[in-house]
Amino acid sequence: MAGTMRNVAMVSRSALNAMLPRCNRRLVQTSAPQGGLRAPSSSDFGARELELLKDDPALRRFKSHGDTVRLLKRIGDVLVIALVGGAVYEIAYRVQALKDQKVEK
Repeated sequence: MAGTMRNVAMVSRSALNAMLPRCNRRLVQTSAPQGGLRAPSSSDFGARELELLKDDPALRRFKSHGDTVRLLKRIGDVLVIALVGGAVYEIAYRVQALKDQKVEK
């Protein structure tokens, strides 16, 4: 538990606020690590990060196409809805069967 709390103290307040829902943001308390002051965090990208974010023509053929991804998401959503509907139907059917058995006895 103490190791976890030490790791939380090392995370910047802005990073914690971004992860927490709005209602829990006031619960985040910041304190300097036991070693002293923390280095200031920067939100600007450096030259290396900007270079890594540029489009690479060699990797263009591996990128997903938006329409295909959207179609796959929609198919997945339909399958999930069908699966949940089938599970609910099966549960309702079994409950009704148990009630019928109790009535017969």
